[in-house]
Amino acid sequence: MKFLRLKGVNVGFRALPWIYKGTNLIILYFLENTAMNNINEITALFEQVNPQYAKYLLQYNTNNRPIAKSSVTQYMNEMKSGNFLVNGETIKFNKDGVLIDGQNRLLAIAQMPEDYTYSALIVRGLPLDAFGTIDVGKPRTGSDIFKLAGHYKYSAFIPAMIRKHYLIFVLEQNVSSVGQVVGVTRDKIYTHQKCLKIYEADKEIYDNIALVANTDAGRMILAPALTGAILLHLIKDKGIDRDIVYEFLNTISVGASLSPNSGILKFRNKLIGMRTGLRKLNENDIVKRFIKEFENWKIKETIINQQTPLIQERMRKYAN
Repeated sequence: MKFLRLKGVNVGFRALPWIYKGTNLIILYFLENTAMNNINEITALFEQVNPQYAKYLLQYNTNNRPIAKSSVTQYMNEMKSGNFLVNGETIKFNKDGVLIDGQNRLLAIAQMPEDYTYSALIVRGLPLDAFGTIDVGKPRTGSDIFKLAGHYKYSAFIPAMIRKHYLIFVLEQNVSSVGQVVGVTRDKIYTHQKCLKIYEADKEIYDNIALVANTDAGRMILAPALTGAILLHLIKDKGIDRDIVYEFLNTISVGASLSPNSGILKFRNKLIGMRTGLRKLNENDIVKRFIKEFENWKIKETIINQQTPLIQERMRKYAN
């Protein structure tokens, strides 16, 4: 059995052993009075943190920023799904033993089942003024995460499309005319890592939809991310042949050969008005109308395609 002592901690009489299931490692913290004070040097060690140990560490969370409940919930969801990975981020204590970074992660671990363990890199002995320098850099974007995984093309667009699809078609949240979502907390939004996993599970279809959504047809009347989300729903969720979906997209985008009384043309004009600021429609209304017009068009096309070429030509002249 191995014993590990933290460097720079004055050895006192009171010892607290923390035994972690599944390992033969016992970390003995020799504490003097208020525990992790009087640390004379900066140390960094990977430690197995279970809920009991997380609660102990949180005793030293005495001067931190307000707790972000949505972040705690998000971390817990990632832990439960196995997506909370060791990535080198640290839990930090200053030289007085005060927790200065990692409270939300520790709070999440503290609420996990007793047998949960996370390998955390814990840094101790940081300067007292180090707190003011934490998290001041630019956070990584979805595009950054995709590029780090080697996916450069549409690296910003694809995570935006995946989130848009999730909000509208899975959570069924109401999205305003300017893309704002009301009542959705951070923990319900897909993380960058979750978007990456979804993408990598079916790269071909996401790449294909991203390509089409960023063509002139995909961008002409709708924002590309919304176009992509709708295409994703029709093709991936509903299993509709992508060629049929893309043909309709081209029809509504170009507007050629549509009759004056066409529902598609009227909808197209509304969308153009929205893009020019003359009309306002929330994204959920757009999605419902788009799908309705698509279904009507698909039924007509099915009937027309059963006719002879001459009759097909005549029917198409008046069908839309």
